[in-house]
Amino acid sequence: LILGMMPLLHTSKHRSMMLRPLSQVLFWTLATDLLMLTWIGSQPVEHP
Repeated sequence: LILGMMPLLHTSKHRSMMLRPLSQVLFWTLATDLLMLTWIGSQPVEHP
């Protein structure tokens, strides 16, 4: 019952991420950084 009423009770004025270009750029930068660091961390350690 409560979950069914949530869309009707939600009155937040927040816009979605599609309408915030800077947030979208920062999100994709974070996602790319996460993937790059995961890949770098999985590489074997080599002595210089």
